[in-house]
Amino acid sequence: MAANHSNELNITAVITAHAPLCGTEALDNKVADVKAFTTKAKPGLNAIGHPDTSQVNMQLAAWLLNGFCINKFTKFLFKGLSDMRSNSTCIAHIKKFIRENKNDKETHHIPILLIGGYLSNLCEYFDYEEAHERQVQQLNEHYALLATQDKHGAHDILISIKSQLCRGPSFENIANSGNDPVYAKNIATHIAKDQLHCWNLMLMLSDYKVQYGTTLFQNKKAIALIIEFLTKHHLTNGS
Repeated sequence: MAANHSNELNITAVITAHAPLCGTEALDNKVADVKAFTTKAKPGLNAIGHPDTSQVNMQLAAWLLNGFCINKFTKFLFKGLSDMRSNSTCIAHIKKFIRENKNDKETHHIPILLIGGYLSNLCEYFDYEEAHERQVQQLNEHYALLATQDKHGAHDILISIKSQLCRGPSFENIANSGNDPVYAKNIATHIAKDQLHCWNLMLMLSDYKVQYGTTLFQNKKAIALIIEFLTKHHLTNGS
């Protein structure tokens, strides 16, 4: 909308938070990937009390989204999910809008604030017996692999930090990415460590909730940053 209708709609800034700007890698998992997860991560899932029924639901969802021939039908039934895939036309348009000012080839001057959150260690958000530490640590890696396609990938429980910041393969150092030259002058970034996307394990397709932590919008620093951004661009009356 900002790329095509900013004048008609008077869009003067764009702020994203926990947004899959480069797509949701979790949707790219094949049925075999999800089966591997439910098998390898089961000891860790059991250690934190996660129900086995949701693991079955995960495999069913994977089959619907990426099963042989089935996904040709579900891409029409679940258009919103299809648009969040990393290779979708929708995601391509978003990346172009955010990155089109790079190298001073400016086609718009809309200020953009990209806010991303990530967890340092998923294990810290649950209670479990010390004897199960190894299994839960393995769950942490298997979950990261499912969410980001990388067992060491950082995520907010649903979307990789790389995607939230509209970064490509060059993304390496989280702490320094805000000063990375890949961004045009009209783009500001903020990275919030240890911030949940939501309270439940979304990749599990269940209502099983984390026991600790905070979401991004409970973070006073993040809220203050948004207000500062709006004030800087004269988009608030200061109240």
